[in-house]
Amino acid sequence: MIHTTFEEMKRYEGLNPFFREAFAAIASVKEEEFVKGRHEVDGDNVYINAIEYDTKPAENCIFEAHRKYIDVMYLLEGEEFIGYTPLKNCRHVTMEYSEKDECSLAKLEPETMKIHMLPGDVCILFPEDAHAPSIQAGDTSVHVKKLIAKVIL
Repeated sequence: MIHTTFEEMKRYEGLNPFFREAFAAIASVKEEEFVKGRHEVDGDNVYINAIEYDTKPAENCIFEAHRKYIDVMYLLEGEEFIGYTPLKNCRHVTMEYSEKDECSLAKLEPETMKIHMLPGDVCILFPEDAHAPSIQAGDTSVHVKKLIAKVIL
C-alpha cells in the first residue's frame, strides 16, 4: 500500500510496467468533466472507473481484495478513510475470491488502519492489501468523487 499525492505519484512509475500509462490517464481524465463509469485506456491492462458515492460509518463497510489488478485511487472531491490491513489478517471472509467479480470480501478487523484521503490524494493498493473504501471521516456522510485506475499485474 502506498499513500501519496497526485504530484508525487510519478516516483512510483517503475513499480509496474503499466503505471506510467495509468498515471497519465488519471491526469487526463481528472481534467475532463466528471463522467461516471469505465474509461478505456489500454483494454484490460489499464482502465479507469469514475465513481461517486456517499461515505458511511465503518461498521457498514467491508474489505475487498483483488488478485489480477492493482487499484490506484485518486480522490477528486470529498473526504474519506480507506480501511487497510494486509490480506493475510482478514479472518472473517464473507465472499471467497470470485474470478467473475475479481475480488474477495471480508469484514473489517478491529486493528484496521485508516488512510485519510483528501482531494488530490492517491492510494495504490496491491493484491496483498485488503481495503475498505468509503468510510466517513467525521460524524456525517460526505459525497465523494473518485477515479480508480485498474492496473493489471
